[in-house]
Amino acid sequence: SISLSTAGTTRMVVTSAGRVGIGTNIPLTTLEVNGTVSAAALVVNGAAVGGESTLLSGGIHNENECTTAGGVVYRNNEFKFCQFSSGCPSGWLQFKRWTATTSNSCSTSGGCSCSPAWACTPKSCTSGSHAFADTPPESCTYGSYSGSNCGLVAYACQSTVTSYGCY
Repeated sequence: SISLSTAGTTRMVVTSAGRVGIGTNIPLTTLEVNGTVSAAALVVNGAAVGGESTLLSGGIHNENECTTAGGVVYRNNEFKFCQFSSGCPSGWLQFKRWTATTSNSCSTSGGCSCSPAWACTPKSCTSGSHAFADTPPESCTYGSYSGSNCGLVAYACQSTVTSYGCY
């Protein structure tokens, strides 16, 4: 154990088990304080106590870092994270599948020598879209017949992600 004393009185103890006691010589938990604690903020298991924490979900970044990086703090009933319009910045991670998307229309075109003639008509699809939510980007599949044996060639059409949830 290590102890710090002033005026002949032990003020703080660190036990061999790694427990810290302030105002007590026998701490029973990792940190035990016998007296009043003053702090600018207190976070317990990622949640603020006695005031709102500025930490985002995951505890890696805070609200100020979000806005400084060009994001907007997003809150719902469970989580608080940052919404960015151009992907998560370096050092940030995507939060679940939180995105917003716009739809895209895709199609095939031109030069086909397949028979029957209907095989040569352009094929197309339009992907879906969604507002900011825990939803993956949408896609659709379309195809055309081409090549010497008029085989089907499939293409994927992806929606465009317009914002990302990051932490």
